[in-house]
Amino acid sequence: MLTVLIIEDEEQLRKTLRQILERANYKVLEAADGIEGVEMFKAHNPEIVLTDIDLPKQDGIQTLFKLRGESSQSHVIAMTGVPEYGEKFLEVAKQLGAGTVLPKPFDSKRLLEVIRGLDA
Repeated sequence: MLTVLIIEDEEQLRKTLRQILERANYKVLEAADGIEGVEMFKAHNPEIVLTDIDLPKQDGIQTLFKLRGESSQSHVIAMTGVPEYGEKFLEVAKQLGAGTVLPKPFDSKRLLEVIRGLDA
């Protein structure tokens, strides 16, 4: 069973993502900000990380940079729904090692397609 770490500050979205992934038989870890996400990553070394770009305490770009410093083996999916970040920040995330970028909103089918593609 693969482990997915969700780094997302919006509690309701984090819970929804957890439910979707657990129903699809993934083990799920959660973090509410970038700093907590990096610590959770260090402690558990998940195979997949789903991180928001707009995060408190440490934004998703800094978080991604630190995750890549810890391991280049995990698959990272960057997501954002903040229009002012838009494609520019998602492209930066991709350059820093996010294998996939997901603009919000996305549906559960799209999320699972992306994660199953990494799982293959």
